Amino acid sequence: MRRSSLSGACVKARRAAGFLRKFVSTTAAARYTLRPMRDVLRYLARPGVFISVVGVLVLVAAACLWRGMRQPEKTPESDPVAALILTAEADGDVKRILSDMVDRAFEEDLGAPLEDGVRQADFALVQAMLRSDILPEEAAVEKVELRHNEAGAYHFQRVRLAVGKDAGLFVAMLEDSLRAWADGAELARSKSGGGKGASVWTISVAGVVTHELVLANLPATAGTGTGADAPGRIMRRRAPGEAARLVIVIDDLGEDMGAVRTLTRLPFAVTFAVWPRSTHAKRAAEAGHAAGREVIVHQPTEPAQYPEVNPGPGALYVSLSDAEIEARVRDSLTRVPFAVGMNNHMGSRFSRDRRGTAAMVRPLKDHGFFVLDSMTHPGSVLYGEARNAGIPSLKRDIFLDADPSRESVLRQLRKAERIALVTGAAIAIGHPLPGTLAALKEWDAQRNAQVEPARLSDILVLP
Repeated sequence: MRRSSLSGACVKARRAAGFLRKFVSTTAAARYTLRPMRDVLRYLARPGVFISVVGVLVLVAAACLWRGMRQPEKTPESDPVAALILTAEADGDVKRILSDMVDRAFEEDLGAPLEDGVRQADFALVQAMLRSDILPEEAAVEKVELRHNEAGAYHFQRVRLAVGKDAGLFVAMLEDSLRAWADGAELARSKSGGGKGASVWTISVAGVVTHELVLANLPATAGTGTGADAPGRIMRRRAPGEAARLVIVIDDLGEDMGAVRTLTRLPFAVTFAVWPRSTHAKRAAEAGHAAGREVIVHQPTEPAQYPEVNPGPGALYVSLSDAEIEARVRDSLTRVPFAVGMNNHMGSRFSRDRRGTAAMVRPLKDHGFFVLDSMTHPGSVLYGEARNAGIPSLKRDIFLDADPSRESVLRQLRKAERIALVTGAAIAIGHPLPGTLAALKEWDAQRNAQVEPARLSDILVLP
């Protein structure tokens, strides 16, 4: 500040102080009002009190500064997810659309650095949809699967969008959004066709194709897909006019009988997957059977994080011999009455071992069991080994409660409905969590009338 400016400020300050003194001296009411304040100031001016007050203020300031350093404010430029939250306040559809784009498909945390780039591309895609006035009903997720390469695991998505006759306008908006929100993502036109009046574009993150977009000039309804869009799905297809089938499997049953009672009261089919060595395994299976529920054995298997993550008693490990694996499976079968099938609990390591999974399924054939591969790892071979052994087998499509909130579970149920409408049937796995149980109760009143809750055995076909 220049000296002249400083002098002027000082003159103004002196004039203001003089005016205040004159006002106080000539106004009795003001003198009466300010007297208590004068006494407080004199008290605070005492050396001991002054030091204490200053010390408290310094501590408060330091705490605020420390919190600010530990939790820096996220901005749209530094964090697309923070931008999503900010935008969602203005447009409630954004968060719902983005949450609906990707399924946290695997029960165990695999650690996937490439997935961060996928999320940024998701956000850019949603922004382009909003700018183009594409409604959620005009977007259909035709395929969601977890793939893996040397960079780690990542979600691949095939999405059909109704963009109207001028797809070029949407492509231009998407390019702008990718530049703004998804650093390193590239958009390119694919040589593959998307059907009559449609073009196919891909989004690549770090050189890996993560999104396939079918840009159509017709509404993108869930019924536009076919069973061929989901390779490897072996199940009975629905006949024309027949309802799509959705199987809901609830894992980890046998400890909380309150959850079991809640599930038995639901007015639709839910499959009970019971831990064989749980405290109430027999009671849970009997209760499910009495309520007309299908019961399967929820067999613990070795996760990749073992021994830090313990799958529980009676688990199958790759270190066991074939005879030991078979003996543990046979023991599990005796502990869950009325069971007709088996799925794996955890198993991100064991389910990738061909020898171990082959030994696991051998005893099941003697009992006429089927196999449900929970797909806790994208490299699981459990489904394939069961098929090789001549055992009917299925794969899980959706995990319902990776995010256990009621709202998220409802979103996952709607996603499972769309998969069922596209492929004829879908399998969703959840857990006896409060949010999941609440969502199931609510879903029954709002579910798609074309989707029928079913049992696993209803959608099985022989190998």
